[in-house]
Amino acid sequence: MTIETSEIKSGSDLSCQASLDHSLKESELLKTFDQFVKNGLVQYDYSFTTEIRLINGIRVSYHSSFISYFDANFIPKFEFRISKALQHKPSTVHESVTQNLAKLKPRPGSDINTIGTELCTLGEAHVLAFNGFSSYRPHYLIITADGYKKQREPLDIQDFRAIREFLDNNDYLVFYNCKPEASCSRDHKHLQAIPKSSFDGEPWFNLDHSRDALPFIFYERKFTQEPTADAMSEVYNEGLQQVERSLGLKTTEEDGAPPHNMVMDKERMFMVPRRKAGIGRLGANSCNMLGMIQVKSEEAMHEWIEAGPDKIMAVGGVPKPDDI
Repeated sequence: MTIETSEIKSGSDLSCQASLDHSLKESELLKTFDQFVKNGLVQYDYSFTTEIRLINGIRVSYHSSFISYFDANFIPKFEFRISKALQHKPSTVHESVTQNLAKLKPRPGSDINTIGTELCTLGEAHVLAFNGFSSYRPHYLIITADGYKKQREPLDIQDFRAIREFLDNNDYLVFYNCKPEASCSRDHKHLQAIPKSSFDGEPWFNLDHSRDALPFIFYERKFTQEPTADAMSEVYNEGLQQVERSLGLKTTEEDGAPPHNMVMDKERMFMVPRRKAGIGRLGANSCNMLGMIQVKSEEAMHEWIEAGPDKIMAVGGVPKPDDI
C-alpha cells in the first residue's frame, strides 16, 4: 500500500511517502497495525476456527475466521467473520457518544476516538487511521479532520479526493454507512476501508453471480477506466438521485441525505437506499448488504442465520418492484 500524503499523524513512526517500495509499505503498515493491537490501541481478533456443519438444511462452511452460508438455489452467498473485537464496539450513535464522554477526544465535535491510531492526512480534509474495532487486518477509517462533519451528510468532492488518494495504489473496498438506518454507529463523518479478502478475493461475488436474487433495489456503476475524484463524485450523485427517488426523500442541508450505503473500489460503485437498519438488533451495514457479515460471536452468527440474512437485507432495503 502506498499513499501520497503531506503529514504524518501521531501514534506511528510509519512514513507515508509514496517513494517507499510497495511491498515494504504494506509490510510496515501491517507491523504498525499489529503493534497497535499489542498496545491495546486497536481491538482485533487473530483467532481462527475451521468447521463444517448443517443448519436447517443449509450448509454452513467454516474456514479460518470466515463462514460461507449458501444453498443450491443460487440465493446470495453469505460470509460470516466472527471477531471478538466487536464485543465492545458501540452499536448505536447514542452508545458511542456515551462511551466517549469520559475520553479525551482528538478533535472538537467528534465521537470517534482515534488518539494514537492516526497514520497520516489524506488530501486537505481527511485523516487516515486504523479502526479501533477492526474486523480486518488492516481495517482503516478515512475520517474528516472536521469533527463537526456528520454521518448524515452526503459524500462530497473532498471525500472523493481522499478516497482517490487512498485508492491510488491500493486495491481495497471503501464504504460509507449514511445514517443509523444504514447501520452507522458513529455520528462523525467517516468512511471505512478493508482488504478485498472476502469470498476468496471476490467481494463482489453476489453482484457478479446472484444479482437478481438480491432482495432489494440497488444502484451499480462500473468504471470504464480508473476514475478521478470528479468521476467518482458524478457517479455517486447519480446514485444518490436514485436513492432519493426510491425512498421519496430529498437531500437537505438540515437532514442530510436519505439513508444509504455506498461501497466502491477502483472498478465500480454500489449504492443501496435504506429503510431501516434491519430486524431487531441485527442491523446490516454496507458490506453486509453484499453478503459480508461481521459478528462478535458464534451465537450472534446463529441469530443471523435464524432470522435469515436475505430477510434482514430485504427489510433493510427497498423491495424490488417484482417483490412488492
